[in-house]
Amino acid sequence: MSAIAGIYYLDGRSVEEAPLQRMLNALAHRGSDRIEVWCRGNIGLGCGLFFTTPESLKERLPLVVRDGQIVLVADARIDNREELIRVLDLSKSGEAITDSELIVASYERWGEDCAEKLVGDFAFVIWDERRQQLFCARDPMGIRPFYYHLSDRLFVFASEIKTLLCVPGVPAGLNDVRIAELLVPVFEDRESTCYEGIYRLGPSRCMIVSDRESRIWTYWEIDDTRELKLGSFQEYAEAFREVFTEAVRCRLRSIYPVGVSLSGGLDSSSIACTSAKISGEKIHTFSAVFPTIAKDDQRIDETPFVKELLSSYDFIPHHVRADIYCPVRSLSVYRDELIPAPSFYMDRAVFEAAGQQNCRVLLSGYDGDTVVSYGYECLDEYARAARWRDFKEQVDGLCRNFNTNPFRYLRGHASEYLVDKFLKLRWRSLGRDIQMISRYFGFSPLSIYLRLAIRPLIREKIYLLRTLLATDPNRAEWLYNKAINPRFAKETGLKERVLSYQLDYHKMNYREAHRYAITSGLIQGGAEMLSILAGVFSIDMRFPFFDRRVIEFCLSVPARFRLRDGWTRAVQRFAMKGILPEKVRFRTDKGNIASNFKARMKENQKDIKEILIRGQHLIERYIDTETLWSFYVHLESGSSEEHELNTIFISAVFAQWLSGLDRA
Repeated sequence: MSAIAGIYYLDGRSVEEAPLQRMLNALAHRGSDRIEVWCRGNIGLGCGLFFTTPESLKERLPLVVRDGQIVLVADARIDNREELIRVLDLSKSGEAITDSELIVASYERWGEDCAEKLVGDFAFVIWDERRQQLFCARDPMGIRPFYYHLSDRLFVFASEIKTLLCVPGVPAGLNDVRIAELLVPVFEDRESTCYEGIYRLGPSRCMIVSDRESRIWTYWEIDDTRELKLGSFQEYAEAFREVFTEAVRCRLRSIYPVGVSLSGGLDSSSIACTSAKISGEKIHTFSAVFPTIAKDDQRIDETPFVKELLSSYDFIPHHVRADIYCPVRSLSVYRDELIPAPSFYMDRAVFEAAGQQNCRVLLSGYDGDTVVSYGYECLDEYARAARWRDFKEQVDGLCRNFNTNPFRYLRGHASEYLVDKFLKLRWRSLGRDIQMISRYFGFSPLSIYLRLAIRPLIREKIYLLRTLLATDPNRAEWLYNKAINPRFAKETGLKERVLSYQLDYHKMNYREAHRYAITSGLIQGGAEMLSILAGVFSIDMRFPFFDRRVIEFCLSVPARFRLRDGWTRAVQRFAMKGILPEKVRFRTDKGNIASNFKARMKENQKDIKEILIRGQHLIERYIDTETLWSFYVHLESGSSEEHELNTIFISAVFAQWLSGLDRA
């Protein structure tokens, strides 16, 4: 993690060092170990380095090559170093090659195609004097942030939005459309921000800017047609272990203590235990605990799994009280945009604890389950092909391992295909399917017909009818936040935008659905928000499951190997044999943190009320405050529904954010 910033006057004005220095000073939490700027004519670049890797100690950024013919600023960790050093013939006897040197050499060899050759997390900008242009690139999952403003006179970029607002000529007006979507919330727009005229360079995007042109393109997309063909399930498990171990190893590269955010779940545990096996240093673990909640709600208590891990490896454990933070106040440190994420206040607690232990690097298993996939999509494949014997075999195992009812899987993975046959009048095929399901599962054909083909169809038609007839957005089925001001929703075309983002995963094959899930705005936006929030506490977040090689491997696993003997996430579970304790490797549940959020909202209701009162005049254009206060009454009485709590939370965070802008 480092801070980058730059100014490029397209109208020929000269750039001075002072504005760049101010930008970097505002980003000091991301990089104050060495701050330098470079200016020449109408272009100025600056970087604040944050030392983490051994090679970073030798970095001098901006990196100026051949008397300014090439100049680089980068917030980057390059993971395929050995490969690049070999291919680019950069070996230096006894001398470390820096990541910035690898980026420049890649650009000189491959030009605008260089980003696709790099593995790691990065956001970088190269000034090419000969071409008189800036080349910008961002990593495939958008872990390292990159924001910019572009007009016919000015291009300015930085690691955080608030830094751009320091530059004269950058507009500070709010983007109503983006705000409306975050209030829902939906995250599918990965390029706009809460400010009109300020954008993010999207994940896996490159950009060229000059006084002649500007263009953006995608340099990497997940190939959802590739299938990895190995001889046995065991070979897939071994292959996963190899690629995952390498992803963890790359992210352990640090001269400071390394920490792992350890929940006790399968993903964070896999990272922690793999780290302990391959690291020569003790790994710090940071586990959120909820002593005031766990005594009443055992679903939130993951300490038995954490204790199992701590007894198996020599970690340096830290238990972080996550039941003492106000969900709204805790996010006041994030000034760039609205954060509609109720769980991030607990991540803040972990970041603070890691910072106190001088852990500049923190590994997270965030959304590893999406990358690996639970494997339920193989049930869709079996249902689509009417392979009911295979369907039954897996469902039997799932019911045995997870103590569930088979009808849950029939409803979730067979119903869509039966409805489709009903609508297409494929009666004979539908009848055969119903008879086979009846034979294998023991339900009567009439029950299957009514519950799996007719009832879902009726519900879908009712939903569509309500959506079409809803004139008040706050009563619409598509809107989770019921307190959005109807006039504001109409002005921003919110309904049309939200509905346009909805995808019918049942019409995709399992790899298409998996790809869409991994590259969704929710996952990529969440990783970006976590990275920036961690950066406030000078923590470099690293996500092994978001390694490009891990993603490509997981997507290429055939459907039949994603579930095994009734175990979800089969390849990962069996790959971790001998690494994870069996109690963790075959756990069948996840910690439910909803009760802590509910309790913290109730406990901090007066504080939240104060925030809402103080910011009511700021949010009433966006929020139907009458509806909001009716939800707050339910909070006071302890009778809030989940969507009401989330609406209060988002509204209060929004009010707090707007109040901060109002004071700035």
